[in-house]
Amino acid sequence: MKITTRYMLNFVLLVAGILLTFSVIIVMFYFSYRNEDFSIRLKNKAINTATLLFSIQGINTQMLRIIDDKTVIQMNDVTVIILNYNREVLYTNRDSREISELLPAFVKLNWQEDNKRVEDNKLYISFQRTYNNQKYYVLASAIDLFGESELRKLLLITVIAFVISIFLIILAGYYNARQSVKPIKSIIRQIDEMSPGNLSTRLVINTKDEIAELSATFNEMLDRIERAFESERMFVSNVSHELRTPVTSIIGQIEVALLKQRTEEDYKQLAHSLLDDVKNLKTIINGFLILAESGIDNIPHDFQRLRIDELLFSVKDEILKYNTQYQISIEFDNPPDDEKELIISGDERLLRMLLINLIDNSCKFSDPPRLIIKIAYDKPFVSLYFIDHGMGIPEADVKHVYEPLYRATNASGKQGHGIGLSIVKRIAEIHKAQIEIKSELNIGTTISVSFPFIIKN
Repeated sequence: MKITTRYMLNFVLLVAGILLTFSVIIVMFYFSYRNEDFSIRLKNKAINTATLLFSIQGINTQMLRIIDDKTVIQMNDVTVIILNYNREVLYTNRDSREISELLPAFVKLNWQEDNKRVEDNKLYISFQRTYNNQKYYVLASAIDLFGESELRKLLLITVIAFVISIFLIILAGYYNARQSVKPIKSIIRQIDEMSPGNLSTRLVINTKDEIAELSATFNEMLDRIERAFESERMFVSNVSHELRTPVTSIIGQIEVALLKQRTEEDYKQLAHSLLDDVKNLKTIINGFLILAESGIDNIPHDFQRLRIDELLFSVKDEILKYNTQYQISIEFDNPPDDEKELIISGDERLLRMLLINLIDNSCKFSDPPRLIIKIAYDKPFVSLYFIDHGMGIPEADVKHVYEPLYRATNASGKQGHGIGLSIVKRIAEIHKAQIEIKSELNIGTTISVSFPFIIKN
């Protein structure tokens, strides 16, 4: 069942149910009111007859019966019986045979108090009246044909109104359902137009409801898919491009070595050259794998509470083991009052990669390879400033340094592949950290990374 049909049926059933309930309540109230009104009118008719009999001089039973017959009332088959306290009939507008047929129904009433009952669509009532200090029993019965006719008219009007209303409700429900699903159909149409070739397209919805929230969520999903596709495309194209050079170099050196017999020293030189190419190949592969991993949002990360200063000192010691020529100093600038404010939430493995790449890049492009790292508490962030006094980055290149394989125009003489800062950028995004680069040619570069610290409990 389509959602339009389901919306329409739900709307029709809901409104029709309310309308039916409303109609039933009206009919029931009218039925109750009609019975109560008819009972009052019948009682008043009997009281008038008894009052004429006992309070008006010169009125006898024969004349009173004539008056009862000539009185126009909206009741049918009216019977009035007046009895004394010994239950002797003093007056009735019926003959004795009819009275004998009606008395069994009256006997079922409690004559000592106002009482009434309905039998075979006829209302029977009994009550007591006092005239001239004497109590009398007054019995009356009648059929409310006029009320029944009015009730049937009301039922007919209600049924006709209900049928017409159902027709109008169906039309309104259909219109309401179409209007409700219009944004959904717009989403379906826009999604149908999407393809792997135009993943940059986003849903456009001009509403401010749950459909808009759904569209925003879908657009966020498209962002993640586009990044994943872009990461895969970049990985495939860049790997094929970057790996070709070292692989070609390795193959070429081996082919040359096999052309003729070489000395032991030549083979040693070849082995060292091949080792350098393989290390270079390993660096490229590792860099691309890290880029690919960090570019996929749904990969789980092992986030935990980490002291950023302790992690930084650990990475420094690790780098100095293999790069003894590096000069790295760590300073505290605007330290927090509480050491707990240096705690951040992060994946230790990824953060180590970030710090290693930043430190290695700063030292690599400085001569001598000297770096100052400052730890600052800039509430609500814990910031790391990597300050070098190297060659700097041209202003036109600063906005491109995060792009994979992009290298500044003045970095051609330095070893590297343009992957490090791309990895740093991706890892910073995963940790919701802010990264900024300020650089001047031949003066140096300052890279700042600001991590949100964990709010103390």
